[in-house]
Amino acid sequence: MLSRSDTEEDRTAGRDSRYWTAAAIVVFGVALVSLFHGFWGQDLTEVVLADVPERAELDWDTDDWEYIAATDLEFVVGLTARNAFTLLAHPGRLFQAEQCYPSENALALGEPMITFGILGIPAYWLTRDPVATFNIVVLELALLAAFAMYWLVREWTGIPAAGIVAGLLYAFHEIRMRDVVHIYAWDNAWTVLALLFTARLFRRPRWSDAIGLALCCALQIAGSFYPLLAAAVIALPVLVWLIMRHGIGSLWVAHWGLVIVPVGLVAFAVFSPYLELSSAGVLQPRDYQAYLAYSWLTPGEFLFPGWVMLALVLAGLTLGGRRAVARAGGDPRWALLVGGLVAMYLAAGGTTGEILRDMSLGKDPPPLLPNAYEALAVFIPGLDVVRAPGALFSGTHLTFCILAGLGAAAAIRITPRRYALVVAAALILLAYVDTLRPETLGLRPRFSYRAVPFRPSPEVITFFQKLAALGNTGPILEVPVNPDSFMTRSAAVFVQAYHRRPTSQCYNSYPGALRDEVKQISEGLPDTSAVRALQELGFTTIVVHHDPTEGPFARLRRQKFEEFVNATGSSALRRIHGSDLLTAYEIRGDVGDRP
Repeated sequence: MLSRSDTEEDRTAGRDSRYWTAAAIVVFGVALVSLFHGFWGQDLTEVVLADVPERAELDWDTDDWEYIAATDLEFVVGLTARNAFTLLAHPGRLFQAEQCYPSENALALGEPMITFGILGIPAYWLTRDPVATFNIVVLELALLAAFAMYWLVREWTGIPAAGIVAGLLYAFHEIRMRDVVHIYAWDNAWTVLALLFTARLFRRPRWSDAIGLALCCALQIAGSFYPLLAAAVIALPVLVWLIMRHGIGSLWVAHWGLVIVPVGLVAFAVFSPYLELSSAGVLQPRDYQAYLAYSWLTPGEFLFPGWVMLALVLAGLTLGGRRAVARAGGDPRWALLVGGLVAMYLAAGGTTGEILRDMSLGKDPPPLLPNAYEALAVFIPGLDVVRAPGALFSGTHLTFCILAGLGAAAAIRITPRRYALVVAAALILLAYVDTLRPETLGLRPRFSYRAVPFRPSPEVITFFQKLAALGNTGPILEVPVNPDSFMTRSAAVFVQAYHRRPTSQCYNSYPGALRDEVKQISEGLPDTSAVRALQELGFTTIVVHHDPTEGPFARLRRQKFEEFVNATGSSALRRIHGSDLLTAYEIRGDVGDRP
């Protein structure tokens, strides 16, 4: 039985834990308000936040930002909402993404971002708006990451203040949050939670921890390949440490079966479409892969961890003895350090990223230059289709933040008890200031977001709503098909998140298998044989774009379709709706030979 003093100590610890959790909520809330200060008061359905013009040193009033990043952001926003809607309404069609119709498994042409869709389900159910869904998911990601790191460090060290420090450095740092366009590439909070549950299972197997680990692994697999690769690199030394510390005999087969079986099923469901497309030759090895440049880690550069983080990492490695991390079931520091350094080594290709970058741009490489990532890709299928191995640095950032949390815990632990609270508050303040650099203190933030108007033209949205009201449904061929302009293609895919109909347009890492065939058929339009070929592929509607800014080509295209419809008496096509920007033609069921 517990003595009275033991019971009182437990009550005190529980009360202190609640106080610190409340403090974490306040600190992370203030950090969220500070980081997204340009967002509050805006219409969530009309704007997104972006920092690209500042990073690219462009004039905000120029159109350059759209060419650099707005196209990718349209795709990410649209796919987040699309996945959320599909998971709600048609989960069995998750990989049958509507773009690149009639290609199969179009979701596997790039990042799946299924986890984004899962996080977006509540927002989409409430708002039914793609932009609002994405905005809410970004806010969710920041808070989720902060509390995941807080939970891990608090449990491993027994010092909640250290968890707050680590959560600030992890969730709100520019390394993770600066590139909101590709924020999915840094979404590895699931790895943080997986480390927590894995350590628990080795120490004291419980069903709840097995379920938590399975869920976190599944969500990491379903998110993005970049953080998944980083997670795999970190997991290997950590698992070696856990096995050496606890032995194989500590593993409960039933608990680990509850992890391995569902995670294996999720991996099979996610990766099978990619393997099918790879076998079909759709997913080809990259001609260009972007690696980390070590110079980006130096002071003033956007991947510099910051002096506070580096100092705390050093403290974690030197001061954080085994006693400081006893609740982790051992001393994970060196396993984490190895995982983080290996992730950085692979992110840079095993050599300086500057040299590999020069090679990708066609410059002569030095002789016998090794590339660790490419060597690994020989043995692991799929690594050669990853565009940016440099994003593996997300794993380094994650491990550094855990080590920084351990360093903060060590500093608090060695402080005399009467000063411990003051030291804890000072470390939290240092982490907050160094990470967010608030302007209220006269500092210049490392980066800042700006609210960018981000919504399809009301005329375009109304156009597709009118088609739906007329009962026109089914796949759409958009003319011109997959033009050279990235902006035109990404805009069409973005609009698809509003009308939710399959479209011939493609904007992804790879084109659909039938893209060239569809484009070739479209070049014969509006000839009846081309219309019939489209009908055989499943298309029900042709939408002709004739934006006045396109000049005489758009006018000629529009005139050609109108003359065909009038000449054939609508035997193949029937004009059903038009606007200044678009005209829709329904493919008739009685398409025959052209007279």
